[in-house]
Amino acid sequence: GGEDGTEGDENILYGTMTYIDDEQKHSNEEMEKNRDSLTHVLNSESLNRFADEYIGTAPADFIPNLIRVDVDDYDDWKEINSNISSEGVLVELARILKRAFRGSDLIGRIGKDRFAILMKGIRSVNILEERAAYVGQTVRDVWKEMGGAITVSIGITVMNRKGASAEALY
Repeated sequence: GGEDGTEGDENILYGTMTYIDDEQKHSNEEMEKNRDSLTHVLNSESLNRFADEYIGTAPADFIPNLIRVDVDDYDDWKEINSNISSEGVLVELARILKRAFRGSDLIGRIGKDRFAILMKGIRSVNILEERAAYVGQTVRDVWKEMGGAITVSIGITVMNRKGASAEALY
C-alpha cells in the first residue's frame, strides 16, 4: 500500500466513481429539465420534441398516434377536496399511465389536468383502443377502492404519415 495506507488502485477507482457520479448528476439534471415536476412524466415541450423526433425516424408502417387523457371535473374536485388531494389525483393518474404503457412510449403532462401518450411502433389501432379502455377502467377501479369518483375522458388520434407531427396529432 501507499504511505497513507491506501492502495494505488483505490485512488483510480475513486476517480472513476467521481466521474460516474458527475456524469449521472448531469444526466439527472438533463432528465429533470424534460419532466413535469409534480408527476415526473415528460413536460409538454419535451413530449412534443421527442414525439416529432420519433415520428421523423419511425418505421414506414408506424401509425402516428396520440392518446389524450383528461381528468373529468378536475376543478370541481380540487375545490371540494383540496389542492393537495387534487395533486394526488394527478400523481396517481401518471402512475397508472406509466404502468399501462411501455417504457419506450412517450407519456407527458400537457396541461393542468391533461396527459398525452404517443405509443411507439404501433401498426394497428386496436392496441390504442385496448390501452385506452384499460386506463379508463383502471382509473375507475382505483378511485372506487379509495371511495372517490374520479373519471377520465380519453381521446385517440391517428393520422397519415404524411404531415404527421406532435402538433398535428393534437
